[in-house]
Amino acid sequence: MLSIYLSPLLRLSTIICFLFGTAGMGTEATTGPQEVTGPQAETNAEATTAQEATTGAQAQAEESVRASYALPFAPLPKHRPATSLHGALIAQRNGFEQQQIEMARDLRETVDKAHYLNDKDQCEKAVALLNEAIKRMPDQCDLYKERGKAFLGLLKFDRALSDYSKAIQLQPKRADLYRDRAMLQAHLYHYQAALADFEAAIKLEPRSRKLHIDRAAVYEALKDYQKAIDDYTKARTFSKRKTDFCLSRRAVNYEKLKQYDKALADYAEILRDEPRHDETLHARAELYMVMKKWDLAEKDYQTIVKNNPYDTEAFIRLGDLSFKQCQYQRAIDNYSKAMKLEAPDTPSLYERRARVYRKMGREDLAERDQQTAKSMRQ
Repeated sequence: MLSIYLSPLLRLSTIICFLFGTAGMGTEATTGPQEVTGPQAETNAEATTAQEATTGAQAQAEESVRASYALPFAPLPKHRPATSLHGALIAQRNGFEQQQIEMARDLRETVDKAHYLNDKDQCEKAVALLNEAIKRMPDQCDLYKERGKAFLGLLKFDRALSDYSKAIQLQPKRADLYRDRAMLQAHLYHYQAALADFEAAIKLEPRSRKLHIDRAAVYEALKDYQKAIDDYTKARTFSKRKTDFCLSRRAVNYEKLKQYDKALADYAEILRDEPRHDETLHARAELYMVMKKWDLAEKDYQTIVKNNPYDTEAFIRLGDLSFKQCQYQRAIDNYSKAMKLEAPDTPSLYERRARVYRKMGREDLAERDQQTAKSMRQ
């Protein structure tokens, strides 16, 4: 019977020994580990001591690392809001952004109001407004730009020039600031300084039609007509328009250089786009008169009066053309039509008609017109 109960126990013991690496339930299993003696025992003891030392050192190092990350204060409860440096920085940034928004609004409102005052010729009020704004925002170039315009309206050119220069100092990459100063320099006949500012502006905005046109005007003032032509040509490549101002000004400069064919080509191009453009017709007719092409000049003037029967200048020019061609009665008729339209230079019209009457042998009528012109000039 005992063997019946022992058999399962022996089986269980065998399984345990197998799992833990023991060969079986022999003498070593029942009596425990055997004691090791001799040199082997000493070696085992040294290994055990070294392992314990390593384990202790590792534990001490882990404890040191753990201590280095320890907070000097107890962590806050999870339900309390964190009042950390990060939160303070966020609050500070939000406050700074709000301040910037308010400053930008203040700047925009001030500049708009000053611009309105300048347009209404209330330049002194604009200066007072901008003086206070500059105290609050001394580094805003738009304030100096607008105050410069106000000083310009007050004819205080030196102060306007100073403000434009301050604006450029604050924002040296803005082409409009250089243009403002260049236009003032040109107004003061400082043409070389104006050209230097236009050069700086064009470097910043090389495809600006307006800048090239403005610089061309300075070249015209300096009688450097070829450079003016070059700028008008560049400006036109950036934006082609009907009745192009660049073409008409370029034609005028071609006339200055006596390059009449090129001037006529520019006038013709304008008139192809807008045949009834009276200003261009006037300019071309004047050029035809310089070239002594009377018939072509008369044709343009006839087109003008057909388009606009109240064009006094066209009737005066038709009278001049008729006189040059010895068509005296036609000259009288055209001068008389101009008089009825109340030409601004009426005394000269009476003098013109008097000259024609003399050519016709009508001394009485010539003397009457001459006296009328004299009395009008007094």
